[in-house]
Amino acid sequence: MASQVLSGGNTQTFTYTNNTGQNVRIVINFCSIQTSVNYGTMSWAGVNLSLPFNSSCSFGRNLAYSYTSTGHGNNMYFPTTTGGAIPTELMIANGQSFAINANTGGNIYAYNIVVIPENG
Repeated sequence: MASQVLSGGNTQTFTYTNNTGQNVRIVINFCSIQTSVNYGTMSWAGVNLSLPFNSSCSFGRNLAYSYTSTGHGNNMYFPTTTGGAIPTELMIANGQSFAINANTGGNIYAYNIVVIPENG
């Protein structure tokens, strides 16, 4: 199976389930998300991670940005003073899922995620 490029936006949840019969690598090139009520979440393979912001955030691999305030780190931009870490590349086994959820009142404005099979 060849790599898949998954792009879109204006959704509350992004979900991918691996049904390739092999391990896959997930690369988050870009994700822009806003949640006004609750922290967003990222989950994969039984792991649940609270996204470390409570208003908006953009993150991804090789993300370039310019911002003259505090609250941002390498490969991510946090407009609030909350900081943290978000993986931009991970592996999941066959049958496992990966999801980004903006939670109630939130929105994933845009995403570009690549799924690369182990033999691909």
